[in-house]
Amino acid sequence: SLCHGGSIEIVADVLELAARDGWDGHVISTVPSAFAELLDQISATTRPQVLVFAGEALPAELVRRARAAFPGVTIVNAYGQTESFYATAHTIGGGEEWDGAGSVPIGRPLGNMRAYVLSPSLQPVAPGVTGELYVGGEIARGYRGRPGMTAERFLPDLFGPPGGRMYRTGDL
Repeated sequence: SLCHGGSIEIVADVLELAARDGWDGHVISTVPSAFAELLDQISATTRPQVLVFAGEALPAELVRRARAAFPGVTIVNAYGQTESFYATAHTIGGGEEWDGAGSVPIGRPLGNMRAYVLSPSLQPVAPGVTGELYVGGEIARGYRGRPGMTAERFLPDLFGPPGGRMYRTGDL
């Protein structure tokens, strides 16, 4: 759906853009796979200032294609789950050169969030060592009517403020 601020369209859904003759707005927020399928179709008639990607890994090649189609666009790779909404973000500024390979990093925690890469014994792992990602901060309280699942996924935040909780994402 499209959100309107006065007469200026602020956020556009990429599927809606494919059905239009054009759009000149601020933010397109979508999953990378949907955007990749429609980029060529919308590139001549769309002029976003910011592209926000979330929901799956953001391939570096899609960043290159988007930057070629929309010179100067700012790209944000946001990471999060329903339990935390967006927990981290990595931004590639409009004028910034970017030549990454593989996929775009998930970035750093947002101001109200914390992120930890932990071992199975809930100890921080050294940089470059595989561990499980946990997020703390503004997270859900748990799963309604599912105390067992809540206890498994929502743990005391061992590194945050007293009484804080962290969410076990399951992502490595």
